[in-house]
Amino acid sequence: MSLGPIAAALLCLLLTPRCSSAAPHSTLVTNLPRYLARSQRMWSHGTEGSGGSVLAARQDSAVSFAGSLGTRSVKSDSAFAVPSYSAEECTSWVYRRFFPGNDTIMFTFGRAPEACSESPRMVFRSSDGLEKRVVMTPLYNWNVDAMWFTSHFLVFAVTAEFESALPQFVRITVWDLTSGRWFTTPTREGLMHRPGFDLAALLPDWYSSRVYEAGGAVILRGEKRALALRPDKKAWSLVNAVNGRPIGSLRRAIPRDVLAPAEKWIGSTVRQELRAVFARVHDRADRDVVDFNILELIRGPCTAHRQDYAVIARAVGRDRKPGGPELDGTRELFGVCILDSSLSHVTRSFAPFPTARWADYNAYFDIDAPDDSIVVWGEGDTYSDESRRFAYPCGP
Repeated sequence: MSLGPIAAALLCLLLTPRCSSAAPHSTLVTNLPRYLARSQRMWSHGTEGSGGSVLAARQDSAVSFAGSLGTRSVKSDSAFAVPSYSAEECTSWVYRRFFPGNDTIMFTFGRAPEACSESPRMVFRSSDGLEKRVVMTPLYNWNVDAMWFTSHFLVFAVTAEFESALPQFVRITVWDLTSGRWFTTPTREGLMHRPGFDLAALLPDWYSSRVYEAGGAVILRGEKRALALRPDKKAWSLVNAVNGRPIGSLRRAIPRDVLAPAEKWIGSTVRQELRAVFARVHDRADRDVVDFNILELIRGPCTAHRQDYAVIARAVGRDRKPGGPELDGTRELFGVCILDSSLSHVTRSFAPFPTARWADYNAYFDIDAPDDSIVVWGEGDTYSDESRRFAYPCGP
């Protein structure tokens, strides 16, 4: 039995929210096959490493918003519920739908905590009426939450959540539709109190921002701030959303350079001195040091030690007498020591602190702490939980 025209139209609306046989396709959907053909040959055959160039450098340079009202994000529906715990289902479970003109572009889940890490699928119906399903390798492990279509770029705001106490990760990924190449902002680090590039902090209203093209830059403009991405310089800048002038980064009187890997910088003599500091503490508890690690080293830790270094070390002790608690937190100690400017001797040490998660804890310096103090954060290594702050005086 054939369906009447009204019934067919209703069925079309139920199955495909923006379905219309008569309406012309949007410019984006009409040209998507061409854009993809130009870009896909540059994608990696693996899952990772296809996200494009990372614009890692920060530059304090101005931009101009004159002569343009910017581009609003493509209308979309709300993100769908997290799929069940099956990686296979994630590739067909729609995360969000976008509605450019009379078309619908769907993206499946790319990331769901404890469920999947996938390249999201982009699903759309091309001008020939066929459904296209494209594995978007450059967006691997990310969910698409916002999308902007400009004259030369397709801009994505993507998010990811992980099995930890860390906040949602957000980054901007840009597809240059002329060259087919991709570039992206950095991603925040996996440390609770040292996020590095934190888009949510730099541009809190990223979701509602307008996108501009100006002088080769792609600019996301919020109410008070704007983020300018410069692929030719592999750099980004933060500017005032009203006048386009740069918002400079916080200037410190001391460098606080993190030297990695820390073990490479520490000679055997100083290493023994550091171990001895912890050995004395464990000795008072009738323990021997059985595991010792250098975790982090910074140069110029505070104003009174501009030319010196500070180090965080970890030492695990073993009871000399049997019968003690196996997972006693005081057996795994973390501590801070000051080293001289030549990295030759320990000049000062502070009382160590015990772990809060046995064999799953990390400690690192707060490089943005006030110049006159040394601040260390401890947190769970796997889930970034059990966060604790330790402050030390910066005396001579």
